[in-house]
Amino acid sequence: MWEVSAAELKSAGYDFFDQLGARALTGNEKEVWLIVSNSVTGERAVIATRTHAPLPTLSHLWLGAFWCEKEIAALAELPLTRRSEKEWPGFADPSGRTRFSPVGIKGGQ
Repeated sequence: MWEVSAAELKSAGYDFFDQLGARALTGNEKEVWLIVSNSVTGERAVIATRTHAPLPTLSHLWLGAFWCEKEIAALAELPLTRRSEKEWPGFADPSGRTRFSPVGIKGGQ
């Protein structure tokens, strides 16, 4: 269904590849999305799916998809931590900006 929906977009005039992305969900499930545009009308279209299995390539429809597919495949193999789970070396001041001193520089200098 993923490849069929993408091919329908291509034949409907969505000729500009914008973005292909993915995010890990619970278990082995991933959400994958495609954003393309019609270069004549400027309209954008999005399709998304959830899957446990690898999806077929879309690079025969949009050449730019190939690079994104390789990046998504590479990242799928890495355990990623969420930003909120990492400690930040600085602190947030009341203005909302995060301030920190570079390594080797003491504060106030």
